Amino acid sequence: MEIFSTDTTIFHKEIKELLYILEHEKTMEKIAALSSMEAMLLLGTQLDETILNFDKKVFGNRALMEKYQQYMNANYKKFINNFYENKEFHQAYLCEILKIIGEDLQELGEEYRTYNTTYLKEDECIDIITSYLKSIKKENLFYEMIEEKRIFELKRNLDGYNGETVTIINNGDSFIFLKGFDKTIFSLTTLSHELGHIDDFKTIYQKYGIKDSHNLNLLSIYNETISKKYEKDFLYYLVDNNIYKEEAIDILINLYWNDYDVILSTYILSYLPKRLLERDKYQHLTAEEITKYLPEGQKEIGEYVDSLNSTLQDDINYAYGAIISEYLDSNNKDTLYSGYRHKLFNPNFIVENKLLPEDFSKIYQKKLNKLKI
Repeated sequence: MEIFSTDTTIFHKEIKELLYILEHEKTMEKIAALSSMEAMLLLGTQLDETILNFDKKVFGNRALMEKYQQYMNANYKKFINNFYENKEFHQAYLCEILKIIGEDLQELGEEYRTYNTTYLKEDECIDIITSYLKSIKKENLFYEMIEEKRIFELKRNLDGYNGETVTIINNGDSFIFLKGFDKTIFSLTTLSHELGHIDDFKTIYQKYGIKDSHNLNLLSIYNETISKKYEKDFLYYLVDNNIYKEEAIDILINLYWNDYDVILSTYILSYLPKRLLERDKYQHLTAEEITKYLPEGQKEIGEYVDSLNSTLQDDINYAYGAIISEYLDSNNKDTLYSGYRHKLFNPNFIVENKLLPEDFSKIYQKKLNKLKI
């Protein structure tokens, strides 16, 4: 059994199925198919240049492309407006979460850790990832991806795709494209994260279908919740079962600091005027220019704003994914979460279901206690 496939004929098959949608389905279904094909052409051509032959067929309809762009712009505007309208909630909630994370992590010592990396054989990689997935009764997820040859390795850099999952939503199937898979515990953590996306996307498609599945990826802030749950559950599985335990602990601590950084970025963004949030215009500002928008008591965090180079959509998805996934782990709120998966953010989700800072603190401290050696 091998993790990665080199058989690119499946790309041709999937694109042909999506082209059928362009020719026969309604406009909204066509727009969803276009989004999938755009990603397929970007990533697939790195592995098979003949996929470029589909380019004209995919993007040749100017009228449809105009509708596609209008639709994407309209949904992006909805996302920005939703974030801005709830900025005061984000400011208060994320501030409390940051205090908890910062204080608890400081007890573990220095921030990011360096560690000795263990390089594994592929058979051991497969054994470790499948043993974890068996523990959560999801091993078939991995077996199906391998059997259907849907996991591919990217050999060269591609902006915006560092271990990404691309969803082919015409039939609910997905591909995993991984870059830099070096058969380490960290790369298995990345694979676990991506398998979380596969699990999430399959559930979405089965429940909502092609059109609404596409909308979710544009409007939801919960796109990284299940994937964050998978990656940390995997590492805690290693810790609990004494499998490369020290290395898993160091990676977990680094992931928690990454969470802190992205939550901090989202917190800072919540103070910016909407005109700077649109199209991520803040990325062109200096630290001094961004800091002036922060309240007096918060200006000391201005030293962090140089790292605001990711998109608002990425930051808020990773920030709330990091937070909400902790509750899913500890309180078995998967059913609760799925009820909000398809909606724009509403503070009632946090308040009504008691996903509050004091509960987060108890969960967080209990987990971090496992990381103290």
